[in-house]
Order: sequence, then C-alpha cells, then structure tokens
Amino acid sequence: MNISKLAISNYPFTLTAFALLLFLGITSFLSMPRREDPALKIPNSFVVAVYPGASPKDIESQVVDPLEEAINELDEIKEVNTTIRDGVAVIEVEFVFGEDPDDKYDELQRQITNTRDELPDGLYQLDVRKVSTSTVTIMQLALVSEAVEYAGLKRDAERLKREVERVDGVRKVEIEAYPEQEVRIALNPVLMQEMGISIGDVEQAVQSNNANIPGGAIKVSNKLFNIKTSGSYEALEEIRNTVVGVFQGNIIYLKNIARVFFAYEDDRWIARFNQQPCLYVNIQQKDDTNIFDVTHPIHGILDRFPFSEGVELAVVFDQSEGVRERVNGFLLNLVQGIVLVGLIIFLGLGVRSASIVMLAIPASILIGLLLVDQGGFALQQMSIAGLVVALGLLVDNSIAITENIERYIAQGLSPRAAAIEGAEQLKAPIISATLTTVLAFVPIMLMPDTTGAFIKALPITVVATLLASLVLALTLTPFLASRFLKKQEPGTVAKRPWLLRQMRRFIEGPYRRGLDWAFRHKYLVIGLAAASLLAALALFPLVGVAFFPKAETPQFRITVTLPNGSNLEAPDEVMQYVEGVLNTRQEVKAYAVKVGRGHPGT
Repeated sequence: MNISKLAISNYPFTLTAFALLLFLGITSFLSMPRREDPALKIPNSFVVAVYPGASPKDIESQVVDPLEEAINELDEIKEVNTTIRDGVAVIEVEFVFGEDPDDKYDELQRQITNTRDELPDGLYQLDVRKVSTSTVTIMQLALVSEAVEYAGLKRDAERLKREVERVDGVRKVEIEAYPEQEVRIALNPVLMQEMGISIGDVEQAVQSNNANIPGGAIKVSNKLFNIKTSGSYEALEEIRNTVVGVFQGNIIYLKNIARVFFAYEDDRWIARFNQQPCLYVNIQQKDDTNIFDVTHPIHGILDRFPFSEGVELAVVFDQSEGVRERVNGFLLNLVQGIVLVGLIIFLGLGVRSASIVMLAIPASILIGLLLVDQGGFALQQMSIAGLVVALGLLVDNSIAITENIERYIAQGLSPRAAAIEGAEQLKAPIISATLTTVLAFVPIMLMPDTTGAFIKALPITVVATLLASLVLALTLTPFLASRFLKKQEPGTVAKRPWLLRQMRRFIEGPYRRGLDWAFRHKYLVIGLAAASLLAALALFPLVGVAFFPKAETPQFRITVTLPNGSNLEAPDEVMQYVEGVLNTRQEVKAYAVKVGRGHPGT
C-alpha cells in the first residue's frame, strides 16, 4: 500500500489528523507528571524492632531469629538482610521483582503480627514499613531561630504543615528534629522517706490510675526512671492529685512528695541549619502528579506565611529546581537542534526543504511524548535523556525522503508525482533502517529487576519518537513536499545550494580517490580496521564503566558514623568540627546538619 499517496490524495484528512496529533502531543507535554526520578513499584519492605537495653546477641536470639523464621515462610522471597545494633534490629525483605508490593507488604504485616506473641514482653517497637520511590521528600524546609524556643518553632511548623497539606498533590508533611514535651515527676527522697513511700508505690499508683504520660519519667536526685502507662490524664493537676499512699491517717498525693511539670525530652536528635538550631519540615509528593503543580502553590504559601518574630525560613532543597533545569535544558537542546539541523539542511537543500524537515523535529517529539504519556510514564530524567538521544536520529528519515523527492522533481516530475514516487522508493529502506535502530533499544527495555524498571522510560521514549518520525516521514513529509516544493521544467538545471556543491566536489574528488585506494589495498584496510578495534577495546580499562553518569547536582552528603554505644554528644562534636570546615569554604552556600538521624531520601 502506498501510504504517501494516500496522505497526499486525502489531504483534508491528513491535515486534520496531523493537527489533532499535535494538539494531543502539546496537551500531553503540558499535563505530563514531572518528577526527578521514575516512580518504581519495588516489592521491598523492612521490619524495625526496638528492644531498649538489649545487647546485639540478645536481640538476635530473642527477636531476629523468630522474625526471620516467620519471614522465610513467605513465598517469592529473593533476599533477607538483617542489621543489628544495640537495642535495634532492622530486617530488610526483598521479594522477587514484579510481585505486587501492596500484596507482599500485607503478607509480611500479617506474618509479623502472628509472631508477636513469641517475642519478649520488653519489645518497645515492632513496625513493618514499605520501601517506595514515591515517598521521597521533594522539598525540605528549615525553621531557624537563635532566640525562639522549640515550642515556638513547633507552633509555626504545625501551622505551616496544615497550610501545605491543603495543596493538591501533597502526600505527607512531616516535622522533624522537634524534642517532644513530656511529663516529668521529680520526687523528693526526704519526704518520701519520712512518709514511708517508695518509688514502686508511686509507679504503681500512676499505673493504676491509667495515667497517659507520653515519654514520662520519674527523677530521683541524679537518676531517671522511665515509666510506661496508659490512660487519659488530661491535665497536670490530675497527675498531681494522684493518691500515692497514706501517712498518719492522711491521704498523700503525688504533689505532696514531688514536682510534676512539663519538660522537653532528653536530646535524641539535634538539627542545625548553618550552625543555627532549627526544625525541619519535609514534604512528599503523591504519585502521578506534576511536581510543579505541588511546589508552586507551596512557594506561594511560604511567601505570605506569617512566621513568628525571630523565626526565619530556609529552603534546604527543592527537587523541582532540578526537574526545571532538566526540562529547560532539553527545550534548549531542542531549539539548538532545530536551528543547527535547519541551518545544515538550508545550506544543503534550500529553504523550502529545510522548512519541511525542521517541522518533523517538534512534531515527532510531541507525538512521541503522547505515546509515552499514554504508557504511564512521567517526564523525568530518564524520559528526558531518551528525548535527547532521539533528537539526533529523528530527522534522518525526513531528510532522505525530501532529498529523494527533489531528485525526482529535477527529472521533470510534478511535485505531487515526485512526492509519491520519492517516498515509495525509499519506503522499504527507511522502514528497515528505523526498525534496526528501534531493535537496538529493545534489550534495554527488557532489562530485569529494579535497574530495568528505572531505565525503561529511556528506550521507550526513543522508540516512540523514532516510530513517530517514521510515520511522519512517510505521510506528512511527502504531503508538505507536494505542496511547497516548486516544479522544475525538463531540461533546466536548478542551481544547487552551496553546501551541496561542496559536498559533490568532495565526493567526486578526495572521497572517490580514497575509495579507489581502499579497493586496491583491501587487506591492508581490513587489517587497519581490526587493529583499531583492538586498540579501542584495550582502552576500556582506562575509561572506566558506570551504569549512570555522575550526578551534576551541586550538593553532597557527609555521613559520620561512630562506634556503637556512643552518646549523642560525641557525633555532635564531630559534626561541629565538620561545620567549622565547611564555613571556611567560600563555595559552600548552605548546609543542613542532623545528629541522631539521617536526612530523608530526595
């Protein structure tokens, strides 16, 4: 079937179809979700067990062994890795890639719940968490102040959290590095001795009254005793009026032998931004949303948000900036590609032919993005890389078709007949060449596991764009050529463009002489080619191998790990030294420090 003839003959349908595809392509480009990285469905989960005071050996025998035995009963498990430290065990469970993450998470959750009775009573925490690339933090804010206490920072952070959570596309907002308030009971040992009341009496009294004291403690002199309670105390006065005993016929209340007050919990987590104390506000994005549709309203909220006096806001990182740079970089590359290709084609084929070919670049990209969007892929670094790769390939078909049509016009055919004959003649080789290039990307599309899923958008984008360019080369390009190229009278010789004349001189001169020499010394040429191949292979160890190039983001992470058992002051001293070093570097714009926790995934 002559596709080109159908496109030329049914030009109203061709124009309508092309306009519709362009409209849908533009719509897809504007509405496609923007992300930093692809959203992957990774069937991995991890179990966190916290057993305060237990040694690694005790945790292994009493907690990890029963959990691993229960986990190994599940199907489709690829690997189980366990990390044990003082008081904490983390078990990472990796299922076979391709399994449904939600189903496997539910199975693991049920299995861990069923094993709870076999674990020691002193187990403080047992959580099952899902690994997901969609839960990364797209924006981190720091509320910084030297004068305002944490309670004031927390109030501002809570108000900001409520505002940000109203933005469409926001999955979750977390406040970090805030020392929670807790109820402290400071006992007077002298009064307790006079009244014959022990610490056990106090703890039993509080527990029997179902007191709910989150993270509370009993402090006697320099010692602090944690208490675990549950209930519904609503005010400190209710705790103070708890009956703890009887002395000389009088009821003794807790307030008679202790001070009950609110205080901040002991430091477990220190946060600073540029050496100033701060709180962090982490914002996560929902799946299938445009990162700009999330961050733009958030920036609007930040611009008008009434922070308390003395509280400053700092943006630690904003993932949308990297996405914007990549999208703008591709658009710049696209414009550069259109201009450069148009310039070369103008010098080689003329203005009309250059205009026809240049139109194929944005049209192929927009139709390719339409296919990518329908496939469920977002506009992120892998799909943008695919567009950049395809940018240099998608004009080849239109160039060949246009040049062949001009050759038929030079022979005296009308533009319509030349367009039909020129496209029909090159149909088979162009299809074969395009499919050959497409098949080169198929193995990348079929790569297994997480790596294949991460990079999958790149080959799909390239294939979709190349197929779009093939269809346009066989339909739109001949149609435009039949309308815009001029007819040439038989016997007249059209003046060829300057570049084409220089190319012909090169082909008929040095290039032809080089081919003649190569045919006369064919064994020498084959030997030189083989030697060049071996020399190139020998350079591989010097070049190095990496699956992905190094990130160009102007930021890095410093991780400090101290031996187990170190208190919080030890790593804080190390980080203060690191901060001092960073302050001496002029190229350092800002830095955020966390002691006791790591920074969120970005």
